[in-house]
Amino acid sequence: MQICSIPLHRPDETLYSFAARLRRANAARDDRDACRSMFGHAPNMRVSEFPVNLSSFYLATKGLLGSPDQLLSQMTLVPLFEQLGAWPWRKGSAPRPAAIAGYGLSILSNGNTRTWHTCKQCLREDRSHNPCGYWRRAHQLPGVLFCPTHHILLLACTAPATQFHNRFILPDEAKFENAFHRIDTATNEDVLLGLGRLSVAALQDDKEYLDAKTKQAVISQALESHALLSPRGTVSRESFVPRFLRCYGFLRHHPDFAGAV
Repeated sequence: MQICSIPLHRPDETLYSFAARLRRANAARDDRDACRSMFGHAPNMRVSEFPVNLSSFYLATKGLLGSPDQLLSQMTLVPLFEQLGAWPWRKGSAPRPAAIAGYGLSILSNGNTRTWHTCKQCLREDRSHNPCGYWRRAHQLPGVLFCPTHHILLLACTAPATQFHNRFILPDEAKFENAFHRIDTATNEDVLLGLGRLSVAALQDDKEYLDAKTKQAVISQALESHALLSPRGTVSRESFVPRFLRCYGFLRHHPDFAGAV
């Protein structure tokens, strides 16, 4: 693909979404060919899982969108993974930098290959100002069931994964449904909004990272203030579990939380 036109990056747009719009602004043999032009040559034939090399993307876009590290910070969920210490991929003893490690396009953008959420109000506003809508990072975050802007339930794309494997898909071309019909969102709205705010805050936090010991001390202090620690300083299961389930037990039907709950 010969890149002659580079669209503007929209607020909170995922890397996948921008790549889709960049491909449509330029001529290419197909979407896989476009991926190779943007992210470097790779034998992978799945668009949604195409290995991403942001150094190649930086060169292909002439650096107009920032450095590879800036791209990671502004267009992927890597900041969230770094803050929480929970990556959707395996990190070895000496992991390569995420910018060039070849992680999949949808993994970097959405955290997995199955989450494709949008807000109908955001999409309506996009279409009123632009030719098409786009995928937002905040809508793909684990724990975000409500749009952080409009406080309405997000919708889930019903397109099968194979469609995302074969070509780029933007929200305008997808069908959506209520993704959380098994969850009592009305009764638990305050808890869900709180979880959403926590995820968004972690994603947007650009302060210096805290070391593991400091994080553990802060969490322990908070648990102690709620009388959830045993005299030995460990979590008191007898106190913690019932309280946790009262607050979050309803999330046992949510795929992102079912295992933990």
